Amino acid sequence: MVQNKLNKVLFLQDHASTGGAAIAAARYANALARMGHGVCVAAGDAGPEHSPRAFRLSGKPLRGPARAVEYFMPGPTRIRFRRARVARQWRHILASVRPDLVWAHNLHGGKKWGWHLNLLAAALDHGPLVWTLHDMWALGDGRPYFEESLLPQIATESPLSGLLANRRAQSRLRLTSPSHWLCRLVAESTQFSCQKWECVIDPSQFSPIRREEMRRQLGLRPGDLFFIAVAENLEDPRKGMSLLLEAWRRLKEHPHGVLLRLGLVGRGAGRLFDEDSQVLSLGEAKEPSDVAAWFSAADLYLHPAAQDNFPLTVQEAQACGTPVLAFDRGGLPETLEDQHTGWLLSERSASALVKKLFELSADPSILARMRESTRKRILLRQNSQKFSEDWAALLASYAWGTFSCL
Repeated sequence: MVQNKLNKVLFLQDHASTGGAAIAAARYANALARMGHGVCVAAGDAGPEHSPRAFRLSGKPLRGPARAVEYFMPGPTRIRFRRARVARQWRHILASVRPDLVWAHNLHGGKKWGWHLNLLAAALDHGPLVWTLHDMWALGDGRPYFEESLLPQIATESPLSGLLANRRAQSRLRLTSPSHWLCRLVAESTQFSCQKWECVIDPSQFSPIRREEMRRQLGLRPGDLFFIAVAENLEDPRKGMSLLLEAWRRLKEHPHGVLLRLGLVGRGAGRLFDEDSQVLSLGEAKEPSDVAAWFSAADLYLHPAAQDNFPLTVQEAQACGTPVLAFDRGGLPETLEDQHTGWLLSERSASALVKKLFELSADPSILARMRESTRKRILLRQNSQKFSEDWAALLASYAWGTFSCL
């Protein structure tokens, strides 16, 4: 194999298309495909609808007799059964695809399918491995996010520490993450380097489109102030929608010069904001064009997450010209420019949300004036050439001749 040139990259991710990490992985894969690399995907829920080169990696039997037999197994036996099936499938995928490099993304959603850290150990035995960390799971005790102060106590037993004990990891493993924040935590807890790679979004796909048309379709009047919030699962406590609900109820109690409307994208909206005529449940996001149209129609994107790494939705909203309101936690300060493309609140509370939203509703022109600079920031930051350069630098860091499988 010629240095800096790959024939096949095998993506390993718990979900093929559900969630921010899967979407980010798909965009990385598309970028590699445009560069001429062959790309395959192994995921627990992969199927032909995702890609002709998608492999289902799951020890969970499909519906039928095998599922019924497993139902009567004791819990530990069921786990061993699924792990054994996954290990066999993974060895088969590696042998049949013969990838030049495995690129791993989120893994913890695959636990229900029998996934285990041994998948990465097997990838290291095969050859070079890149692992992109989309949240804090690899650094801790099984939670996607936790308070940074807990890191010294739990890092030694973390999945990443376990993987770094593999003798091949020092030469074959490379770590990346979308934020400097998480890269810093990796370095502090493991002394292993982690490179910041932002996920590329397409500013032509996410752009200020059909704003007035979409606002009419949503039933918004010309003077209405429309906020929007997005999450794959709105009932996930980490997404902060309960905090937003409290703030929304308090905000509606104040007199306003404009009618406030709130749009929710994702699962579970009806159970959170039941029977509120000012709340629009927009359903799950199916196509990027739908998300772009909703963002374009909105005056402000609300991201009340308790902790986050580098959420794609924050970038996508800004690309559509929509300012963002979020909390100053985790990697979020890297995603927007406070006072220029949105606001970062230092206090995470419903009161802080109410105060800022009341201020903006009193003078909506603040949001209107910010739309152009918000879009401009993303155009300046998105650089597909940067990804190509980072990828070339990563490949150059490997001593390819040491990998017999290549």
